Amino acid sequence: MIESEKNILRGNLKKLRNSLSEHERDIANLAICKHISQLQEIMRAKIIAAYMPMKDEIDLVNFFAKFAEKQFCFPRCKAGNIKNTPDYEMAMTPRSTFRDNQISDYFTAGKFGIFEPVKGSPDISGDKIDVWLIPGVGFDSAGNRLGRGGGFYDRLLEKTSSIKIGVGYDMQLVADIPNGQHDQRMDIIITQKGVIRVEK
Repeated sequence: MIESEKNILRGNLKKLRNSLSEHERDIANLAICKHISQLQEIMRAKIIAAYMPMKDEIDLVNFFAKFAEKQFCFPRCKAGNIKNTPDYEMAMTPRSTFRDNQISDYFTAGKFGIFEPVKGSPDISGDKIDVWLIPGVGFDSAGNRLGRGGGFYDRLLEKTSSIKIGVGYDMQLVADIPNGQHDQRMDIIITQKGVIRVEK
């Protein structure tokens, strides 16, 4: 029942997100990067888990460039993984990656065409990450997140108590996201309109 509700909501939210013009996306992306940059949690963090965006996700490259002194890590499909639903690990990139615009040197297209750290980039366990920046299809003010349906982030996050920040457009914020047993909740949600801190 929950999965059926999620699929319907996922379809509706993807249509809304895809309706944004390139200009609207650019303006929203800049505003979201600014909000993230001003968070105390980001200021204090030494290691930040982030993501390289798919076409319809928030692009955080401006944020990466501004905080190039931070250590960033990104999801990477585990080596030798041949399952239909792959498992992911987090892998680090050099601090010079975004400062010197060396993205093409340290990223390669992964299973779904998503850029991920190249083979040989050191992996890192979730308990060493201070803050996670996590994309989503939808969010609600209780911190529930609707992903693409693969459960990748839920598995990555299940063993960490680090700060989890959901990143999305304001139109992706809805009244209620169906919440399953293994779904991981966000601590903070960022949209172009501002910062939502989830009450515990």
